[in-house]
Amino acid sequence: LEQDAYYLVRFSRALALIAGRAHCAKITRSFLNFAMGALVDERELHARFLSSVDCNRIKPSPACVAYTDYLMGAALTAPLE
Repeated sequence: LEQDAYYLVRFSRALALIAGRAHCAKITRSFLNFAMGALVDERELHARFLSSVDCNRIKPSPACVAYTDYLMGAALTAPLE
């Protein structure tokens, strides 16, 4: 669950990056809503199980870092389609 909590933060950032690159306000709004959903709704579920864990201090596994780095890179450079 800790690794998933770390992933959700990075995933929401990737979605926000995509929103910033969108050429249409409707798509920007949709991706910002997706990003907020990952941060707020999904992390709320984790808070019930990880109430004593500071999500900002989670040490991600090498696989989690590699995957989220890939997501961030793709969000920055891949075609939006």
